[in-house]
Amino acid sequence: MKKIFTTLTLFIAMTICLNANAQNQFANRMSFGARIGGNLSNFYGKNVDTKMQFGFNAALVAEYSINKFFALAIEPGYSLERIEMLDESFNSTVIKGKMDINYNLNFINIPVLLKFYPIGELYIQVGPKLGINIYSSQTIKTNINIGGMQLIDDNSTRTEEMDANEDYNLFVLGADFGIGYAFENLFIDFRYNLGLTPFNYHTQIYNIKNNNLSLNIGWMF
Repeated sequence: MKKIFTTLTLFIAMTICLNANAQNQFANRMSFGARIGGNLSNFYGKNVDTKMQFGFNAALVAEYSINKFFALAIEPGYSLERIEMLDESFNSTVIKGKMDINYNLNFINIPVLLKFYPIGELYIQVGPKLGINIYSSQTIKTNINIGGMQLIDDNSTRTEEMDANEDYNLFVLGADFGIGYAFENLFIDFRYNLGLTPFNYHTQIYNIKNNNLSLNIGWMF
């Protein structure tokens, strides 16, 4: 009985030590930080002519180091994406006009990135991103004339709030590709996001997906 008790005690002690060691290794492999940056965004797809506009983003960073070469990161954050779209679909021999639509898209983005460190602190990153469109608006500027008679001048503008499930999809999926470099706790990266699912709800008129380029700087605590 004494031997069984001793063996059981040793087993429990070893389990506690191994568990503590595993937790310690997990904690040592985890790092946290934050980043901020600027982005250039546009739409691509069916019947789309757009110009990139400047926006910004900010995010929290949690990174788990798998080994010397690979790490896994999740970066929940906010992104303002501004896009100008030129619509000339109503031009004809009689009616001439153009419509400039400026979009302000506010996203909560959640990318999950696999990082590969081929040489030192230089890394390549790739992974899926979920975008949640929390609020969007559009400012419309029109210039229309019929038979040479101007109906709406260049200075006529209106701003409209866009409705989820009526004007745009609440959730969009994308893929992030990037390259970066870490300097001690500081890091800089450049990334491209490719939209994979349509942003707009009525795809029979416009089938548009949003993408952007961003340059970011961050700090790991």
